[in-house]
Amino acid sequence: MPKVLGLTKHNYSSSEFYGDSTSFLRMTTPKRKLHELTEKSTVKPWTGDIKSEISALLGGEIEASGLAERNIRLLGCVYKGALRDARNELVETISGVDEQSSDRLLDQLDAFVEDIEGAIRRLRKVGKKFKEEKLPDALTQSWAAVDEYISLLVEEACTQTLIHLETCRSVDGVQSRCEALKNVAISEYRHRRTN
Repeated sequence: MPKVLGLTKHNYSSSEFYGDSTSFLRMTTPKRKLHELTEKSTVKPWTGDIKSEISALLGGEIEASGLAERNIRLLGCVYKGALRDARNELVETISGVDEQSSDRLLDQLDAFVEDIEGAIRRLRKVGKKFKEEKLPDALTQSWAAVDEYISLLVEEACTQTLIHLETCRSVDGVQSRCEALKNVAISEYRHRRTN
C-alpha cells in the first residue's frame, strides 16, 4: 500500500482488507463444450451439491446454506458460456461456407441442435426436484430464474443462427436445419409460457 494512504496494520487489519477486496474479485466460469453438458458426469460437480443440499433440507438435517443456490447460478453461467461458444463457432463456419465446406456446416448444425436439446434435457432433469418437493422460496426462485434465463439464451442463439444462415439458403439441406432451429426456439418460448 502506498504510504500516503496512511493505512497500517493498526488502523486497517488484514481481515478488513480481504473483506473489502473480495467484493471486487471476479471468478471465471468453468469452460465446458455444449456437447459435454449433455453428459451426467460433466454437470455432476454442481448437481451433486444441489441434490445433497435438497436431500438434507427435506430430511430436516440442515437449514438452507445457499450452496445449492450458488451452484444453480453457476450451472446457469456454465450453460451460458457453452452455448455462446458453440453459437460463435457455428457463425464462424457459416461466414466461411463454400461448396467444399457445406457438408461440415450441415454436420455442425445437426450437432448444435442435438447438443442444445440434450443440454436442456440434462439441466431440466435437475430442475424436476424443485417442482416435486416443497423447498425454500429462494431456492425455488433461483431455479426458476436460471431455467428462464437459459431458455431465453437458447431461443436467442437459435434466432441469431437463423439470421446468419440467410446467406446459406442455397446450400442443399440448410432449410431442414433451419426448421429444426425454429422448432427449438418455439419449444423454448412455449416452455416459458407454461412455467
